[in-house]
Amino acid sequence: PATVSENLKSQFFIGWANNNKNLFRVSRISAFFALLFIILIGIVLGSNQQKLSPFKIDYNNVKKIEGWLSIKPVPSLKIINGKDAYGNPVFKTILLVDAFKFGADAVVKKVLNGDSVKYVILTGYLSSNIIGCSGSSKDCVEICSQCIIGTTDNPVMEIENGQYSFEAKQAPFASNINVISVGMQTLQGEIIDPKCYFGAMNPGQGKSHLSCAARCISGGIMPVLKYEVNNQNKYAVLVGLNGEQINNKILNFIGVPVEIEGKLSSIDNWGILKIDTKNIINCANKY
Repeated sequence: PATVSENLKSQFFIGWANNNKNLFRVSRISAFFALLFIILIGIVLGSNQQKLSPFKIDYNNVKKIEGWLSIKPVPSLKIINGKDAYGNPVFKTILLVDAFKFGADAVVKKVLNGDSVKYVILTGYLSSNIIGCSGSSKDCVEICSQCIIGTTDNPVMEIENGQYSFEAKQAPFASNINVISVGMQTLQGEIIDPKCYFGAMNPGQGKSHLSCAARCISGGIMPVLKYEVNNQNKYAVLVGLNGEQINNKILNFIGVPVEIEGKLSSIDNWGILKIDTKNIINCANKY
């Protein structure tokens, strides 16, 4: 018969393993639910993160755009953006900003030299929607003499070199700024600076961008209200009741949800909202 020592050598025995099968079962279940909890937390946190903007200003691609330059209500360039089904020109207005964190009022005023409107060729950097451009406007296909697929419906253009970026040209025909009145409206949204939001920075909205937006708007870049209509983003430039600048009066309302009542009108693809800044409501403190 085998001795006791031989029996011990022929077996590998762990006493606690056979007596604690329930412990293993509970541990596996706990680990599963712990992993599931971590995944759910990640999903929640990810959904609450500031979403990156699909827009950018392509500083590697200088554009030459021609159109009617004006300074009222804000510096802008009205361009011919193709033709409609009847062969009539379709217009689009581009908001103009200067380099860095400055508005274009001073530069445009010099170029206009007392005129209300002047036809020019402008050299600068144009905002675009990178979703429609395979990540770069250089990959876009030209669809008319000066437009690119992917250019946002609300374009912003940074002037390349001050007043030297403008070249006078004979206008193809006379064109005036067509303002269409919508009436009194109460809108809820967020005040943004269009240069950063439409491509100079990403993200260009929300509390994370508050200090930068405040510097841009205080530097003269026009404030814009971003709001929604039927789940579609809309944009309205904010001006005073008489069309004057109100930049320094709205700085405390940047980066927070606001409610604004004013007289809404449209110029081509942009809204214009004339407001009394005393009537701006910070919705974060409303209730």
